[in-house]
Amino acid sequence: MGDASVSDAESSKPSPGGEVPPEQDRRPFGDLEFQVSEVVGRLEAGVNAQDVQEEEKRPEPRKISAGFFEPEETSMDAILKVLEDLVLKTDPSCESVEPPLLPTDAVTRAAILSHSISALFGRLERSHAARLGAHIASETTRWMAHMFR
Repeated sequence: MGDASVSDAESSKPSPGGEVPPEQDRRPFGDLEFQVSEVVGRLEAGVNAQDVQEEEKRPEPRKISAGFFEPEETSMDAILKVLEDLVLKTDPSCESVEPPLLPTDAVTRAAILSHSISALFGRLERSHAARLGAHIASETTRWMAHMFR
């Protein structure tokens, strides 16, 4: 994971999609969060553009008996803040404000983005996911056939 050939300068490059707002640079996951949200937003926009004709399906609200565990709604920003605080506070010997994260190289960014994309694809309707999977499989097979000619 920690490649010695990767320079620190490469790990601090801004994303190719644009400038990262300065308040996100100071947060441990700010740059990656920004990249993932950009990619997922673009993919969701593409999927939503195709599904405009279909009417939206509203999920049924969960039925929770009175007096039982009723979860509070928490915003995504609050959840990310709690996770960032956990990362910062899990190493009691570290006095630095910055978490002891390894430099984020291109391979690590690609892994994080691919996991986010696969999570997004998991939300697709079954038929749409099947077509997408078949397309990816055929493109991969074609690419490998050209590579091993």
